[in-house]
Amino acid sequence: MKRAPVKKPEDQYHHGDLRRALMSAALTMLQRSHGDVGELSLRAVAAKAGVSPGAPYHHFEDKTALLAALAQDGYMDLASAMASAVDNATDTGTVERGVRAYLAWARAHPAHYRVMFLPELRERRFEAIRAVAAGTLAQWAEWLRLLVPGRTAAEAQSLAVTLWSAMHGFVQLALEGMLDKPGLPGGHALEEGLVARLCAMAERR
Repeated sequence: MKRAPVKKPEDQYHHGDLRRALMSAALTMLQRSHGDVGELSLRAVAAKAGVSPGAPYHHFEDKTALLAALAQDGYMDLASAMASAVDNATDTGTVERGVRAYLAWARAHPAHYRVMFLPELRERRFEAIRAVAAGTLAQWAEWLRLLVPGRTAAEAQSLAVTLWSAMHGFVQLALEGMLDKPGLPGGHALEEGLVARLCAMAERR
């Protein structure tokens, strides 16, 4: 007679596996709640991951620390998506490809994107998130600097902030359903208009 499979105890996870399993469970729950973190708890995440209620505390001090880990992963994944899209920083298509990659990632990962900008993640203990975000902004600034000969680092930095502000604002409006109102031309047309304007701004000499 076959024995029923035995569930893997939490203490048999390889190093990092439990942390990753908890993050995956939390992200799945957030996707179902459209990024609403109000009802998320470490106990609920543990249940979703199939481990004991105390297991998450081996890796996360509290729920906010778990959200911070998700946010950091999100920034890194977003940066990777943009870097993959921009294969030649001196090409005039740099900004268009970067902007489209940013918007496409946010559209494909709306719950994850919301987590990345939670106000509670501004606590000093989450300095690593700010470092990753700053690295993303620095990458944008470098692309913009190389795009136009003679553009200074300070000019590129200022322009990078402007572009990111525009993209983030557009994504936030889209996630809140504010771009699907009567009288507006539709999300796709609005996105195309945004891309065109940002490219023109970035390429202006």
